[in-house]
Amino acid sequence: MGIFILFSALVFAGLLGLVQEYTYSSLKKNLTPAEKAASTNPWEESMFYLHFLALPMFGLLHKDIVTQFHAINASPSSSVVLPLPGTVHSYFQIPPPQAIPLPKSLQMDEAGLRIFFPSSYPPLILNTVSQLFCAAGVNRLTSQVSSLSLTLILVVRKAVSMLISVLTRPSSQVDMPMLWTGAALVMAGTMGYSLATGARSKAKGHAKKE
Repeated sequence: MGIFILFSALVFAGLLGLVQEYTYSSLKKNLTPAEKAASTNPWEESMFYLHFLALPMFGLLHKDIVTQFHAINASPSSSVVLPLPGTVHSYFQIPPPQAIPLPKSLQMDEAGLRIFFPSSYPPLILNTVSQLFCAAGVNRLTSQVSSLSLTLILVVRKAVSMLISVLTRPSSQVDMPMLWTGAALVMAGTMGYSLATGARSKAKGHAKKE
């Protein structure tokens, strides 16, 4: 079942890439120079609709999302210190009822205002921001190169990410010879495609000159 889902995802992703490539090329042909300068980039519109129309699908996973949200909130607590001016610091240390009561996530100590939060939040925010830049880059690249080139770039990106993950967190369950063989095949295919594309571009250039 897992292999079938992965195969289906690859097929649909390839079809989506072909549709995007055709759409972008059609838009570029039909727009005048003035319209190109005034209109929004096609990849920005595509990125918006792809993510906006996918939002209702998260309703099918609402139980899993709630479970994961509770698990994140239950992670070990971490804290950062926010330095405060002396007058503000002393004001919060006045005994009640004159002092403003602080919530449990905030504490005042000698260093300043200490803010407590679940330790899972920083990596979650970092992953979300990096995914935003990644999605924007992929959608922008879709409008610049062919669907096959984009797919190859994404395969190389995934292979490099997998290698970094395995090398930084070694596991006895990973078949290292098979891993490096797969990485070598990915790099060989990428280099072969790049060389073939470069040779074809040069041949077209010579043909135009003649």
